[in-house]
Amino acid sequence: MIDKRGSYADESGVSVETLREWRSNHYRIVDDALNGAYDLFSLARRQTKQSVDARMLIEEMNKHAAFFAPVYDEDWTHVISSFKRFRSTIGTLLVTTLPDDPIYSACCEIDAALRLFMNRIKTKNGQAVDELDAQTCLLGVRIAIKPHIRQLSRIAGRSVPANLA
Repeated sequence: MIDKRGSYADESGVSVETLREWRSNHYRIVDDALNGAYDLFSLARRQTKQSVDARMLIEEMNKHAAFFAPVYDEDWTHVISSFKRFRSTIGTLLVTTLPDDPIYSACCEIDAALRLFMNRIKTKNGQAVDELDAQTCLLGVRIAIKPHIRQLSRIAGRSVPANLA
């Protein structure tokens, strides 16, 4: 990748920080592979930017309980702020992703579902104004994004974590 773009930021836009991030991601992938996180086909497959990005998105979703916690226990202000943070992550990723990349459509669909949810739910002091509507809507969002999580999983080359499954 570096040879195709030139070797340094002044020639190609590839900064030292980016090179270090690529190296760090590579070390993590090798470590995961050596510890049995991949099957043989995943080991043989070349790691692309999309697979690294998809893995990162899945890991981020797995950190946000709003994607999987029981709906009857939710703090709706927390759910909305979690979704805002995740949408920000998606937005940053989409800036560097081409529309024909496999990850692009999944990101757009997840973003649209989260945006729709956030526009629909009204909160007051951390509680939903209409609790039943909020719960139903959140369950609908989770169902709507499930195929896109599976798509990200295929791109990443690993299974969906139990929380998200």
